[in-house]
Amino acid sequence: MINFKALPFEDVTTDDFVGGEVTLRVNAETIEHYSRKVQIYKLIEEMEFASKDEEHPYYVAAGLMAIITNANSGGYAFEPHQITAFVKGVSEELFTALSVADYKVNPAKFANVKAEHKSLDAKKKST
Repeated sequence: MINFKALPFEDVTTDDFVGGEVTLRVNAETIEHYSRKVQIYKLIEEMEFASKDEEHPYYVAAGLMAIITNANSGGYAFEPHQITAFVKGVSEELFTALSVADYKVNPAKFANVKAEHKSLDAKKKST
């Protein structure tokens, strides 16, 4: 039988929530997390937005919500129906901390971003 290595995670502690300090665990994405993200995407598809620009933050939030668990309980930190509260309630500081943690534990998700950034830098230097 083949055994998998433990997947990486990064803990982010914040006091942004009612009730005091909470430690959120940003996990390496698994099939389970991917499935949860798709579930949240389906909720977003059912929502009505005035424009595509209003929709984008929801997809970003879904990607994070799907991989964040409560470090103490192990359960998901956010329910799918909390997507709007997450989009409108997460501070810039917490969003940045969660995004950096996501980058650390899921670097493959950001490979295209790195390539695009390098291309933009090369264009700037050539002009």
